[in-house]
Amino acid sequence: MKKKLLKMTVAAFCLSCLVSITAFADSSKVVTLGANLSQEQKDTMFKYFGVEKNAVEVIEVNNTEERQYLEGIASEDVIGTRTYSCAYIEPTTSGGIQVKTANLTWVTSNMIASTLTTAGVTNCNVVAACPIEVSGTGALTGILKAYEKASDGTLSEDKKQLATDELIQTGELGDTIGKDKAIQLINGVKMEVIKGEVTSPEEIQGIVEKAASEASVTLTGEQVASLTALMEKIGAQDYDYESLKDTLDRVENNVKDALDNASEEQKNFFSKLWDSIKNFFSNLFNKDENNQESETLAPDNILNNTNDSILGDVVGDATNDQANPSTEGENKETNSESEPVLETNGETQTEIINPSESTTNVEQTNGEISPNESTENLVDSENTKDQNSTETAPDENETDSINGTDQTETTSGSDVAAKAENLIDKFINWLKGLFG
Repeated sequence: MKKKLLKMTVAAFCLSCLVSITAFADSSKVVTLGANLSQEQKDTMFKYFGVEKNAVEVIEVNNTEERQYLEGIASEDVIGTRTYSCAYIEPTTSGGIQVKTANLTWVTSNMIASTLTTAGVTNCNVVAACPIEVSGTGALTGILKAYEKASDGTLSEDKKQLATDELIQTGELGDTIGKDKAIQLINGVKMEVIKGEVTSPEEIQGIVEKAASEASVTLTGEQVASLTALMEKIGAQDYDYESLKDTLDRVENNVKDALDNASEEQKNFFSKLWDSIKNFFSNLFNKDENNQESETLAPDNILNNTNDSILGDVVGDATNDQANPSTEGENKETNSESEPVLETNGETQTEIINPSESTTNVEQTNGEISPNESTENLVDSENTKDQNSTETAPDENETDSINGTDQTETTSGSDVAAKAENLIDKFINWLKGLFG
């Protein structure tokens, strides 16, 4: 009898453990919904996220919860009275923080990823979105609430407050110098402060000023003081740099690429023509290397499973190129009839678009020659040069005797690219001579 009772007790214990494990697994993904969305809009978000309501834990985020972190940092216009942003959260054990956004016009994926490291998050997949275009200021509050629920843990209140402060300062600085430059500046300073465990106000101010100078950014005295104060507080916290490194490096590389691409639009015709042709050959002969460098998302990653067609032409981005939504929405004209609104405001407000950023997605085709057309003309030029030149190019399959052994020389892709690059340089110089 005792043995039977013991077996029943053990079985009951194992069953309870199994139920607990199952419950934890079921609640490991969380969806947050803005409290001011209609039921139809909430249903739309589940379709966009690609998940059933009963497959995840669902929580709502309201304006009162936003105020807990935004008051004293953001203005009343930003805090407002309504919350629309939604999020889908999946804690992970590696890979850093991966973020995808849709219909958030003021907050970007890189801003969210960087500020989440400040909040104390190390590994997590996040999709932050809204059925309508909003600023996204309420996104972080919902994400933090969902992360704690999904991971069954508690983040430091001080770090969550610092993360919100960082998000607002990044956005406000981005309104004056451009979002990518603002993210690059703040993320870079934060990396240096955390990695070096810097706490001295004077040293931190020096880091801020140096970073601004290197980014060719002019900050006001107030901006320097505000960033220095923020970084002092971050420096006083206990962060493990190695656990945050993947995310901070990814953000740094993302904004650097974005700024490099934006600068291309500001170059003159000849420089753009040269870079276009150069990139054509570079991509042609280094295609495999480029593919090896890209990060691969797992098939079941929530960033990969969104139904982008549900929201139509959205404004969105992602920290991982593989999860980038359609860019059609990014090229919308700023005078569209449907303007983005500040999401937390009780009254509709038109978002102010930074002129320096709005030009980055505009295609400039005037006077530009496509790579294919350019290379065809260059091939003709090369053939003409070979016919009229007294120089004889060596045979690509010419054999040499090296240490008594015949070896056949083959021209690699990089050699061909180098020759083409040299020829292109001469062609560009010739064009410059024609047009003065």
